[in-house]
Amino acid sequence: MLLLLLFCFPHLLTSLTKVPCGSFDISSSPSAVRLLSHAGFNKRTKYGNLETCSWRLELGSGCEEQKVWCVFLKTKGKKKCKAGDVLRITGTSSGKNIIKRYCGSSKPSVRRPLKLQSTAKILWKTDKKKTSAGFDCRSRRRQGTRGDR
Repeated sequence: MLLLLLFCFPHLLTSLTKVPCGSFDISSSPSAVRLLSHAGFNKRTKYGNLETCSWRLELGSGCEEQKVWCVFLKTKGKKKCKAGDVLRITGTSSGKNIIKRYCGSSKPSVRRPLKLQSTAKILWKTDKKKTSAGFDCRSRRRQGTRGDR
């Protein structure tokens, strides 16, 4: 059974590249990249107060789209994610500039990822009040041309 699973889902063997704050060209990664709210993230540890981290995930040449999703997200946000501990993702989707804010347990999921046809700009910012477990998000590129669907 295990061999069948590994044969059908070879990506389970691929380790994910953890991306530190800063710029990263995702076209150089053979698999999804991993963004974590804090060092030592494991769903039981908490992120700190007044933390800021920003990522710039470059799409790279030959890549048409990237998908961003979170496998886990638990933060202390408030006022419809306009304040508190918020994960903000910006980019271009279907020709429109978008800004998405995620907090609490609201997140882009693997079934409904955020699809961007541009560089993803991701900002994680916490306030000085309560903290929580944080997030574990991923981004994967899709190569090809617009005609490849």
